[in-house]
Amino acid sequence: MPVRFGSFSDDNITATDGNDLIISFKGDDFIFAGEGDDLVIAGSGDDTVYGGGGNDTLIGGSGDDSLFGQEGDDRLYGGSGNDDLSGGAGEDLVYGGSGFDTASFDGSIFDYNIASDRKVTRITDDQGAQDYLVSIEAMYFGADNYTLYLDGRNNAVLFTGDDAGSVTEDAETPATGTLTATDFDGTDGIVAAAGTTTYGSYSVGTDGGWTYTLNDANATIDALNAGIAETDSFVVMAEDGTEQTVTIGITGANDGATFGGDLSGAVTENEDVDATGIATVSDVDQGQGAIVASSGTTTYGSYSIDTSGVWSYSLDDANPSVDALAAGDPLTDSFVFSSDDGTEQVIDIAITGADDGPAGPVIIDLGSGTEFTAVSGLAENFVLSFNAIDGRSVVNITNFDVGEDRFVITNFELAGGAAAINFYAFGEDGILNSDFSFANVIGRNGDAILAFSNEFFTQVKFIDENGARELIADDLIESGNIQLFSDFTIPYETVPLEALAADDLFVIYADDLILV
Repeated sequence: MPVRFGSFSDDNITATDGNDLIISFKGDDFIFAGEGDDLVIAGSGDDTVYGGGGNDTLIGGSGDDSLFGQEGDDRLYGGSGNDDLSGGAGEDLVYGGSGFDTASFDGSIFDYNIASDRKVTRITDDQGAQDYLVSIEAMYFGADNYTLYLDGRNNAVLFTGDDAGSVTEDAETPATGTLTATDFDGTDGIVAAAGTTTYGSYSVGTDGGWTYTLNDANATIDALNAGIAETDSFVVMAEDGTEQTVTIGITGANDGATFGGDLSGAVTENEDVDATGIATVSDVDQGQGAIVASSGTTTYGSYSIDTSGVWSYSLDDANPSVDALAAGDPLTDSFVFSSDDGTEQVIDIAITGADDGPAGPVIIDLGSGTEFTAVSGLAENFVLSFNAIDGRSVVNITNFDVGEDRFVITNFELAGGAAAINFYAFGEDGILNSDFSFANVIGRNGDAILAFSNEFFTQVKFIDENGARELIADDLIESGNIQLFSDFTIPYETVPLEALAADDLFVIYADDLILV
């Protein structure tokens, strides 16, 4: 058997893989015996000895020694001093000697069966292997981080189960779990309790079931940004007074921003087409509460907003839907902006229609063709129709051009001896809008007669080669061929007029005629 000797100081000895005899003397030595059935005598001092593989005998001597038998059926003798003795795998004899000695095991106390009398403790693992402990004052179980005292003192309750949980801000889901209290000296049991914590509240039942509820209204919790962590805790108590802390992990969530200030505006067609305002934002989450600058187009206009919340909206008067609004007609538009956490806010814009003014003049050429001047923006898909009021069918005139804001219709004749012809405008959907009816031209005995409504028209001009003649409503008298109807009802007034030649023009000016 090879023999290795230490010195009278601190030694570091590593033996061969054989059956070695290692003797150290004084000092705090580190000894690794290696494979084989080794005998190690550590001597005085606080020594650390590893037996390695094989059936080893480790003698600590005096001092506070740490002896590890490792694999094999080992014999460990602590000697004098407060020793930590671990037999490892195999069936081991662990003798503490004098002092306060602890036998250590890697597993849980629940993995072993323990039988003890006043001098010898037998501990059997779940594979049936047995260790014998003599003069051992305590047993330590690493998986539980628990010490079981064999010297007669009261042992602490061992808590197992759920000693931690987690919750998320605004999730409204509590954390739950169950703890078990094992008392190796007396009766198992947990004291029921309830109370508040730093950030929430808890309750514990006698069966060990516990519930933790986060207080989302707590200012610190409310200020947590998404993903930011915080912790809380509460204490569970066993019947013997032993306490166990339950730790709760808290994860922050995004709290949506709150908007204020000017969140709506109003514009009027052709008049006040711009709206402005200042929006504000607040956010309880830390470092948030700014507005993201943006700009763009909307259904009926455009907008922009800067980081300080100043926004502006401009109505597009040329938009056909806006241009078609009658005075006082409502329409709505909106745009969306966001805060820096992604929360969105809508700003609503109220649009009010306005009078677009005179649609004319409407020029009628009594010569070879008929010419109409239309309001700006009239689309080519409108159809101007002539309707014989004596029951004849509607005749749609579609051979016209749109340009320079004018309708030009050619090849028009007062055919069939019609008593009267009405002019109408039809929309793209083919539905007649009676508001578009703007004049009647009546043929009688070869004379041209114009009838018009006080509701739409304010004056009539007759133009010939010698210049223009204006007839105002107050000038009309009860004779002649020009007829003024009051809302197309009788009685009516007439005024005499010289016969018009075929190439003469007359012009109608309208107050509220809108063709769109």
